Amino acid sequence: MRNLFQDIHKNKIILIFFIIGSIAFIQAFNSIILGRILSKESFGLYSFLFSTIVPLVSSVVILGQNISVIRYFSKYNFLNFRWKSYFRNVSVISFLLISIIVLFICVSYKLSFYYSTYIFIAIFSLVMLTFAAAFLRSRKKFVLATLLESPSAPIFIILIGLSFLLNINDIKPFATLKTVSYLLPFLIAFFLFLKKERNGSREIENTIYFDGLLLWGIGLTLLAISKFDGFFIVKYIDYESIAEYSILFTFTQIYQFACGAIWSVYSQKFSSHYKPNLISFLSKICLIAISISLFYLLVGKPLLHILFNGKYDSSIYLLLPFCVIGCLRLAYLYPSCYLIGKSSSNTLKSFLALNIVGLILKLFFLITFIKYYGLLGAVLSGIIVLIYRNVVGYCLVTNDIRKKRDLR
Repeated sequence: MRNLFQDIHKNKIILIFFIIGSIAFIQAFNSIILGRILSKESFGLYSFLFSTIVPLVSSVVILGQNISVIRYFSKYNFLNFRWKSYFRNVSVISFLLISIIVLFICVSYKLSFYYSTYIFIAIFSLVMLTFAAAFLRSRKKFVLATLLESPSAPIFIILIGLSFLLNINDIKPFATLKTVSYLLPFLIAFFLFLKKERNGSREIENTIYFDGLLLWGIGLTLLAISKFDGFFIVKYIDYESIAEYSILFTFTQIYQFACGAIWSVYSQKFSSHYKPNLISFLSKICLIAISISLFYLLVGKPLLHILFNGKYDSSIYLLLPFCVIGCLRLAYLYPSCYLIGKSSSNTLKSFLALNIVGLILKLFFLITFIKYYGLLGAVLSGIIVLIYRNVVGYCLVTNDIRKKRDLR
């Protein structure tokens, strides 16, 4: 146990955990304030623009290059390479993709030029910040990288405070302020990081692009597996059920904060010359999973009652299966970090194909279980697919290690 805490402290995992948790709390607080100030229609439009379009399109157009940077440059110092040319190429591709996607969305949903411009700026700024943060993470600057990836919420809460002085209660000024919360840190990062850091002379291999595309495909399948439950819950049950599902999902986010903090550090370590020890890694993960689960099992019911004034007490039966999901996500960190950092391109291709199979399985079990077990069925489908992902992940890791050993 002592070694666990020493390792966590050494790698700044606890600090990153609290940074991620604090940003999530601030983001929730921002939503509460805007939900009170704006009308339901205006707040719905705001949420659609900045909680749905901006993060989702950002994840798509970056094409996995942020993870590819961690995979490639954790073994080398990116300052020795012609990284600015690579950064420029990815920026141009992202710019073009954002233009096409935003145009399509705005025509489809009849958004005005005003909102189209703002979400374009917000998406491009967020993509560039995420991309720049990957370079910092490859150099073990984990805290700075984490802050650079998600600066909008803390900046926006300051801007909301200033809006009270101006008595703002309309969506357009808040859309402007939200866009500024993305643009401002991007401009700062551009001048302090992109302009001032030196550019090396070594050429970057084209594998950085191709591996990034494979990682992008893997990321999209995992995003789909974890994000589309709500569409089917609404279709086959009702809106009250999606509210219960969302509340319990949010309530158990401590697992997600822990996953984010650990992945932030170990995705870089696995991409470097670090030699992972499976037993040691899993023993630490088990202790973290047990600690979080005990917290929820001991105080989850009264805490849920206090936070929501008893409104969602009837959903407490979902707490245990959500805890199982949280533990499975923590267990998945080892194959996730290994496959990103150390696996061959062929293994990544197999991983992508098997993740597509996982996506098909998720659809099948989600639809079937919802019909028979209701909301509990949606959570159970997630457990089954996460078990599948863990089995596949550990099998691929074992196979990749064996192949590398045979080549020696």
